Amino acid sequence: MWTSLRCHATGMCKLQADAPCAIRRRHQLDCLDAKVLASLECHARALAECKMLIVCDGTRASAKNLFRSGRVDEPAAARYAQYKQRLRTLAVASRFELRLLELPTNHGFGYAVRAALGEVHTPLVCVIQHDRTFLRAVDVEAVATSVLESKGAVGYVLLPTRSTHSYPQQVASRLGELGCRGDLDITRLARPMSCAGLRLLPCPKWYDSTHISSTQHYQEVIFAEGEGRLLTQGRFIESELGGRQLNDFASLGIAAAVAVWATWLFDDGLPAPIVGHLNGARTVAPLGALDAKFPQSTHGSIGRRWEPPTAAPYEPQSESEAQEVRAPND
Repeated sequence: MWTSLRCHATGMCKLQADAPCAIRRRHQLDCLDAKVLASLECHARALAECKMLIVCDGTRASAKNLFRSGRVDEPAAARYAQYKQRLRTLAVASRFELRLLELPTNHGFGYAVRAALGEVHTPLVCVIQHDRTFLRAVDVEAVATSVLESKGAVGYVLLPTRSTHSYPQQVASRLGELGCRGDLDITRLARPMSCAGLRLLPCPKWYDSTHISSTQHYQEVIFAEGEGRLLTQGRFIESELGGRQLNDFASLGIAAAVAVWATWLFDDGLPAPIVGHLNGARTVAPLGALDAKFPQSTHGSIGRRWEPPTAAPYEPQSESEAQEVRAPND
């Protein structure tokens, strides 16, 4: 995870989480990291200028690989050690301001984020999983400003993925299934942003995918200790919070629940996702596939949807190193 979002004067830090589950496939993992970094320069330059903390979770020895639990056999542990060494080399040689945080024991995604926050001294943080890349331009500074000026009302802003396509309709359908009655249109509670055409929509479900959050929100809400503790070690944040949040939105109503959870979705009026999931298992032309799916969004208020890179991205040396963008499934 990346945790350093300085974002010029807005005080943000960006975290990237590299989980042991990444070693399950025999692809060039540093290819993924290079692609994610290149996508920042192309589409989110304010993030590229931030301090970045790459968090590598620890592992537990096991005869059988259970990657999501951090349990790995000796060959997998050796590959992970090699990968972390390549990351150390990348951190030293990179033009980005990178630093590694290597956890000695297995924390799981949620607690790895918590450990990283102990290294963060900025009011905002951007959390990016190691295989999430930017697909088009996003006004990061506008999002950061909305969080900072909200006085706590906006604690978390998710950047759109394929999973959030037609999100107002998704939310209305899901809340209706849970027995929620009344007006289920989240667009009626949209928060306008500083730039015309941009807004925030209530987000009834936490996603671990790329998001910008206030450090205080993480510390005082997500990682609050004592009675009512939200997270269990070894788990993903979204798997722990998702059901609880949806139940609150269904029982309290959208306005009351979003006031409690302060979770929002960025909306710039374009249906195409801002963030995609890199998958090293297949070899297709990802942007061409998404262009075909969202032909109506070639141009937008932020700029061209698939811009040519302004920085030299990583170029796969073989077909097996090519990556596919697919919908997140975790």
